Amino acid sequence: MKSPCVDICRFDGRTGWCVACGRTQVECRGWRKAARPTLLGIQAELPRRLAKLAARGIVASELAPDPISEDPDTISEDPDTISEDRA
Repeated sequence: MKSPCVDICRFDGRTGWCVACGRTQVECRGWRKAARPTLLGIQAELPRRLAKLAARGIVASELAPDPISEDPDTISEDPDTISEDRA
């Protein structure tokens, strides 16, 4: 079964859930070896977990790499501003 990972592996200190996919570190590490029923159970929980994180203001899209530019010189330090190169 395909992993729900989106390559933004940051975990919430309160819940232990990844803020991008909703899994715990243990679930992430064991994903490839877990039985299908276990994976289905985890996947069923992910929307609820991500909704709880979002309700606390934790949203992975704010942590995602900039899709417009991978050049660190063009990425603004302030998320509320856009650098001249991306305007």
